[in-house]
Amino acid sequence: MSSKYSQDTEQLNQYRRDWIDENEKMKTRTYAEWIDMYSSYRQHENKCAKIDYDDDKSWVEESGETYDEPFIIPYDNIYPSNPDTEEGKKYMRCLKEYIKDTKGSHKFNKPQSLGITPTQGYVGSQTIKRSEDVTTEPDEKWDNMITYLNESPPDIAEESIKRYLRTPLFSSMLKVHDQGGTPGKYIRIGGKWIKEEY
Repeated sequence: MSSKYSQDTEQLNQYRRDWIDENEKMKTRTYAEWIDMYSSYRQHENKCAKIDYDDDKSWVEESGETYDEPFIIPYDNIYPSNPDTEEGKKYMRCLKEYIKDTKGSHKFNKPQSLGITPTQGYVGSQTIKRSEDVTTEPDEKWDNMITYLNESPPDIAEESIKRYLRTPLFSSMLKVHDQGGTPGKYIRIGGKWIKEEY
């Protein structure tokens, strides 16, 4: 029986794989396929609107009052009409907005592990100080990154590291700054990149 931790890790990795799959589909999705998605979205919104309406109506009527509000369906037409008509033009405008919003939402939901930036250095699970009398706790943010790299599917972990290695800051290896951190350089100790602070 797998642990809750390993189940959570597998769910996270599945989310990453699904995000990558959807990202690839977006590159080749045709307008017909976008219309199918948008039509499903409109049907879903109509169903949700009816459920909300029924809930409001039953709540009002249970209190002994009469519910006079008519049900207004959000989308009368699920599928596109003739694009030359005013209604068809409006549908196409809404479809383009739906595509834009869907792509924006997808980008916003990008797993952090697929977006390693130059300002988030891969520094291993410990930080060493030049001054021997100063001890520091490992930075949890970097520990999490190492945990991710160790537990991710090999292809995702490899791509994340390759993306980071391509950054100009990493190639220079000198005076790299992390977010809100102190300047320093990276050295390799025991197979890990460690940030040596000044």
